[in-house]
Amino acid sequence: DQALMLFNRAMSIDPSDGKVVLGYARALARADRESEAEDFLSCILNDKSRFERFNNGVLLVTMLAEIKRRTGRAKEALETFTKFIPENLVDISNAVGPLPAIEYVESLLVLGKKSSAKDMMGSLKKLWPTDPFVKELYDITHSS
Repeated sequence: DQALMLFNRAMSIDPSDGKVVLGYARALARADRESEAEDFLSCILNDKSRFERFNNGVLLVTMLAEIKRRTGRAKEALETFTKFIPENLVDISNAVGPLPAIEYVESLLVLGKKSSAKDMMGSLKKLWPTDPFVKELYDITHSS
């Protein structure tokens, strides 16, 4: 509740700050207000003039996809990435880190697409060999 209050205040000060927008959406989701967070992110992402202002737009997409996966809609999560990020997630991890690709793989696993998840994690591990989340998900996708 306190985090949400602080992000509300920050949003009133600078609603165009990508980190504030991401933090606000995350605070909503963590406060069991996933549908509000989803609506908020969808509104921003579907408005090109707003979405393109954010340097970390990929992270906004990732947060929206995470909410969809966590609420039982892994297929929609994958479609969210496809709709907003035309680039290969492993390739763009050099610029934004491995989190978007990790979230994509999580949805693949929920949908039972272990082979695709395994391939993607093999590529991601080459770029991020010491990242603990990459290592953990690599081990999961490469286990029998």
